[in-house]
Amino acid sequence: MFQRWSLSDPRAIILDAPMTLLWALQQLPIWLPVSSSKNHHDVIVHYLGAQKELDQWPVFLELMHVMPCTSLQISFISPDVPSNLDGKRKIFTKQQGSIVLSDAVQAACTSSECEAVLASDAAMQDSSHYCSHGGQKQFSCEFDSPRDDTNGMHPVVWSAESQCPAAKDAAQLAQPASSAESISQTLQLSFQTGCYHDVATDIQQEFGRPDLVFGANAGLAAYPSWVPTLQLLSHPAAPASIFTDFCEEAAFQGMRVMQAVAQGSMQWMPITLNPFRKPLSCQGRDNNLPSYSNAFIFGMAPVADEHG
Repeated sequence: MFQRWSLSDPRAIILDAPMTLLWALQQLPIWLPVSSSKNHHDVIVHYLGAQKELDQWPVFLELMHVMPCTSLQISFISPDVPSNLDGKRKIFTKQQGSIVLSDAVQAACTSSECEAVLASDAAMQDSSHYCSHGGQKQFSCEFDSPRDDTNGMHPVVWSAESQCPAAKDAAQLAQPASSAESISQTLQLSFQTGCYHDVATDIQQEFGRPDLVFGANAGLAAYPSWVPTLQLLSHPAAPASIFTDFCEEAAFQGMRVMQAVAQGSMQWMPITLNPFRKPLSCQGRDNNLPSYSNAFIFGMAPVADEHG
């Protein structure tokens, strides 16, 4: 588990999307303790309704630091995916403490992309960062030791006794080849335009069944287009699905929609306050309720068929 940080920390503004996703993934074994029969080192997520995340995808590279030894595949699925990203894939690997973008996926890095990733890493740690422009995109960082901030909270994501990722990788290199290969780490980001209920089958055929379907700031009660997606996600063979919304009332109404639409027996993840919500008010004109990006989190999962 990782330490929470103060909402006054600048990282809370930059990293609410990837850390909320990580928080959702970590709730699965708590909420559904018997649902995880798959190798936990290989995780597939379908990320629905992406908007700002399409411009801020480099912040998801932080997941390679906070999920060591985990290979993660995230498919961003939304009608808002632009044509220049539709169908594209970015594959990153961690090599000796450096995050490297595969040449087979994309050519040499652009300075703007490097700056975006380095900015997110700088907010994550007090670090020295280096970026090399060449045949591969490389994001290298040497991390300082964990320290407490002014509020007495650990500003690092790793537990107090954990090491810098670069140090962990160095230790892995000293292990036998078979052991090092077994804990190799990749992050794959893919982008698909469309509504989930229209493209889910094709995406599962390409990448496999997801461990989690995640919808950020979903607005389930505000957009009727969610209804066929929720019907699909309530199928007995569907994975767990977790959503966030801007305010508690929106989450409450979203839960009511899920319960009305769901077909079959379901388990419900109760509405809770997200510790990694963005601490900037985004109050709308339709109400005076406190509203923040990814403020409240809730979800559902089909009950496993005991006879299936």
